[in-house]
Amino acid sequence: MGIEVMIWEDYNKFKPFGKKVGNIFTTFGQYDIYRGHIIKKDLNTSWDYIAFVRKEKRTSGKVNVMEFINEMNKRDYIGQNIYLSSFEFGTEILNSTGNILVEQYELKIE
Repeated sequence: MGIEVMIWEDYNKFKPFGKKVGNIFTTFGQYDIYRGHIIKKDLNTSWDYIAFVRKEKRTSGKVNVMEFINEMNKRDYIGQNIYLSSFEFGTEILNSTGNILVEQYELKIE
């Protein structure tokens, strides 16, 4: 089974899906954790969802994704039969214009 994971750095009035289940203190900030199960009957599919929503909003900075992965593993949100299927970068702009600029992307698999 796959799981959708979102990291929210900045947001307006849009709320994450699911229920707040805790928080995490990272080396780059504090985040609330939301978790839920999305069902799309018209597509005959469903999946689990986790959002890490930053407490102090920001529009730039560094994120160490491994800290989130370690936290999900510690909480048994991922493991042997539950895996991350992809990483995606993007924005969900609802009522205005904007863009995202990724100046550096670095991936290390150890």
